[in-house]
Amino acid sequence: MKSMSLRAQRSNLDQSEIPQSEMAAAPFGRLAMTAEALNRCVGLRAVVIASAAKQSRSIGIPPGKIARRLAGASQCIVALAFDDVRCHRLAMSENDLRPGEVAVELPARTDAGIYFIGAIHTPWKTRQECPKRGSPDGPICTIVVDERWREGLSRLAAHKRVQVLYWMHQARRDLVLQTPFRKETTGTFALRSPVRPNPIASSIVELVAINGTSLQVRGLDCLDGTRLVDLKPDNTAG
Repeated sequence: MKSMSLRAQRSNLDQSEIPQSEMAAAPFGRLAMTAEALNRCVGLRAVVIASAAKQSRSIGIPPGKIARRLAGASQCIVALAFDDVRCHRLAMSENDLRPGEVAVELPARTDAGIYFIGAIHTPWKTRQECPKRGSPDGPICTIVVDERWREGLSRLAAHKRVQVLYWMHQARRDLVLQTPFRKETTGTFALRSPVRPNPIASSIVELVAINGTSLQVRGLDCLDGTRLVDLKPDNTAG
């Protein structure tokens, strides 16, 4: 069976995982599967394309594992449409470029320093797990401010929402043009992508509680261990 390199995590499927009753007969061979069968085996929204007959069918499926191989699928190509992918560069190497993207040489030195004031602890250990954006009903995350900045938290508890600035340490910094999946090539400063010269992200979060130098919040979308740049009260909160 032929396979192709996919920009995603892969897992091999054993043919025994897919009952033959769920393989639909088709002019291009035993390619088509029911959405129910794929639901159990594959995790992202997939587009299955049969190269033999130049036919395709789209199947919507929830997040989970991605099949590298579809059992019994002869001469097929599996292309994954990452509508629900948390970051479109999950499995790209550091130097890979999408069509239309342009990278520039970074300056020889930085212009200023930065003090990280703490760290953020979330449930997400990998970029694959990380949500694309924070949700007000998401899990409670913990922001731990370094002890030297303790007094800076005075009166912050009076605010319902807080703006959190943090450093996206795994993002590349040299792209001036980016091609988001299924979108037109666009300038970096016209996107909210974490890929930017200074990968500083901003989230407005709900402040649940403050205990010493630890803040309990909802609405973050970053990896566990992300470094904290700044905290500001959200004065637009009602």
